[in-house]
Amino acid sequence: MMHKEFIYHPRDFRKIELWKNVKDEEWYNPQWQLKNSIRSVDQLKHVIKLNDYQEQEIRRVVDELERQGKDPLRITPYYASLMDEDPFHPDIPLEEKGNKRLDPIFWQSVPTPANLLFPNTGREASMNEGSRSYGAAYQRYPNRVALFVAQNTSCASYCVHCQRAKSLDATCDVNIELINKGLFYINFNKNIDEVLVTGGDALRVSKKRLQYVLEELSKMEHIRAIRIATRVPVVLPMAVTDEILTLIKESANRYT
Repeated sequence: MMHKEFIYHPRDFRKIELWKNVKDEEWYNPQWQLKNSIRSVDQLKHVIKLNDYQEQEIRRVVDELERQGKDPLRITPYYASLMDEDPFHPDIPLEEKGNKRLDPIFWQSVPTPANLLFPNTGREASMNEGSRSYGAAYQRYPNRVALFVAQNTSCASYCVHCQRAKSLDATCDVNIELINKGLFYINFNKNIDEVLVTGGDALRVSKKRLQYVLEELSKMEHIRAIRIATRVPVVLPMAVTDEILTLIKESANRYT
């Protein structure tokens, strides 16, 4: 079989100023990644090239979102290292280049002035905290339900396009009582056959909580599919261990 070369080659983190002294064992440690996530423009400008105007505009947006009580910026070092060094002039195939093409990871991870457009649209009604069906359960389709098990701010990296981005202020509490009410709701409604375990990020909860939720769902004979809403494999792949994969497989199939 011929080797197919990848179009894009990630940058070596040792060649990025912010992490030039980081050791391999630190870089591949998920706890180090989380602890050293990019939370400010001062950190960001040591990872990618920003001219004065670009830095000023990003800083203006971040400051405004913080003034609104939001948590606007969080990018794991690993995911940030995938950004082109010059995100406003990314190295991509000529046939894909547009006149104003931005690096896609930058575009989905860094707040820009576009985030301040349409300020009066409010929070996304489909997942508004006040519109839950019961407890931590949201049902918007006859046979499918979303079970909210993690806070909005649990995500390892924030995506600016997320439908919950407007409520990244950690004001919602996701406790075991609400989760149990959601599980009761799902068990009571036999028409439900698919559950999306979500948040925030469902793989950013404790192993104990994840195991409990999956095992409780596995007791319900009418549930045919369990989906886990997560970006961890993309933004924090070092956290996807054999242990967590085994936990998911065994817990989701414990009673069925």
